[in-house]
Amino acid sequence: MIGKGVSVLRVTLEAVKHIKKLRNLYSLYLYDLSEFSYSLSLNADGLYEFEGFDKVIEREELQPYFIQYEGECVGFLLLAERPFTATGTDYCINDVFILRAFRGRGLASDAVYELLQQRSGYFCVPQLQANERALQFWRSFYARHGIFYREEHRLIDGEPCTVHTFKV
Repeated sequence: MIGKGVSVLRVTLEAVKHIKKLRNLYSLYLYDLSEFSYSLSLNADGLYEFEGFDKVIEREELQPYFIQYEGECVGFLLLAERPFTATGTDYCINDVFILRAFRGRGLASDAVYELLQQRSGYFCVPQLQANERALQFWRSFYARHGIFYREEHRLIDGEPCTVHTFKV
C-alpha cells in the first residue's frame, strides 16, 4: 500500500456489470488513443473497437472497473493479472480513461490510488511513447506518492511503448 501524498478520495471503483457501457467507453478511449497510434481505426459502424474486448469480459485475470465520481460513471480502469502482465509482475494497469468533461480534477489519480490501496505486489504500466500526457501523469503520480519506478522502452504489438514497473 502507498501512503505518501494521501488525499481524501473522491472516487470509487465499481466492478463492471454493464458490458455495453464499458464497450462504449472503450470506443471513446480508443478514439483518444488514435491520436498516438496509426494502428487504430474505425470499424464498419463508425466506432473504435478493441479486438480483445471479449477477453476483458470473459477472463477472471482481466478486471475492468468503472470509475465513479459523485454517483456518476466518469471512466474506467482495466487491471490485468498473470498471465496478462509483464514478466516478473503481478499486475498490469493496462488502461485508465476519464471522460473529457471530468479531466483535470485528479480523478484518474484518485482511482489509481484507490486501486493501489486494495492490492500489493509488483505492477507494470505500459503507455504509448507518443502519449506524453499519459507518461507525465504517471511520473507525477509516482513522485507525489513516493513510488520508486523503473522505466523501459519496448515494442508492444508493434507500437513503441514506455513501460513502468514498481512495487507497492
